Amino acid sequence: MSLMDMPDAAAPIRGAHRLLRADGRLVFSVSHPFSTAALRWENPSADVRHRGAMLVDRYFEEGPRVTEWSMKRLKRPFTTPCWHRTFETWFRLLWHSGFEIESLSEPHPSPGALRSNPLLAGSSRVPFYLVLKCRLREPIPAR
Repeated sequence: MSLMDMPDAAAPIRGAHRLLRADGRLVFSVSHPFSTAALRWENPSADVRHRGAMLVDRYFEEGPRVTEWSMKRLKRPFTTPCWHRTFETWFRLLWHSGFEIESLSEPHPSPGALRSNPLLAGSSRVPFYLVLKCRLREPIPAR
């Protein structure tokens, strides 16, 4: 959960490629590109108490963004920087760094988890995270 905060995420990915053995795997998670393109949450509707719809725009405009954290449980709201990349860019970055995606997942809560923690409702409706498992494809060409 740090690669999406880096302007140059390719550097640590290339570094992982150099360090891994032939049968090694790179597994990482990032904020889902859909959620980093979110502008804000719309006001909740009558049937959804915690959050309304996520408004998404400027998905293809990559670059620095700021995430605002203002949940009611926080004593003080705060912001954190992130770097928005499309899923296509993540794929290309991995491919050009010598990796191929072996599997990916968009984690979301089970019905049981939702019953025990209603605050997870938003993550059962839209993807917040992307988890990628990658394997070495080929050596990185010399530059």
